[in-house]
Amino acid sequence: MANKLVEENEQDLLLVTFCLEDAWYGLDTNLIQEVIVVGDITTVHHAPDYVRGISNLRGKIVTILDLNLKLGLPKHQLSSESRILIVPWMNEQVGLLVDSVADVVSLSRSQIESLPSNIKDEISQFLGGVYYLAEEDRLLGLLELDSVLVVADRD
Repeated sequence: MANKLVEENEQDLLLVTFCLEDAWYGLDTNLIQEVIVVGDITTVHHAPDYVRGISNLRGKIVTILDLNLKLGLPKHQLSSESRILIVPWMNEQVGLLVDSVADVVSLSRSQIESLPSNIKDEISQFLGGVYYLAEEDRLLGLLELDSVLVVADRD
């Protein structure tokens, strides 16, 4: 019986949902260390355009990526709703700047659908599927963190 419980839990997925340019995305909560309010960001000259800069988070330097630019969207305009998702990457912390964070949703991996053909190629390379939130009439693109950060390393 304990094995069945473990198998069921392995099928569940918790996603932090966030907005980029009026579209909604989700990222596995297991990949996120914390969500923070945007503070001081220092520009890094000669860095790729999607590198917004660096920030000091409790004594550690964190590279902040503008997720809008990384996904081929217009540059993020900071607002009071802007947030940074702190994620671990190659023994560092990386911050993903997003327009806003909504909530956490729970779903079964079996509810994830393939990408629709109308999603732009620039964005589809970073998504692992989509999930329809019926209660909010919202489609979530499921962000593949490895795709975002590995490509970031090659740019």
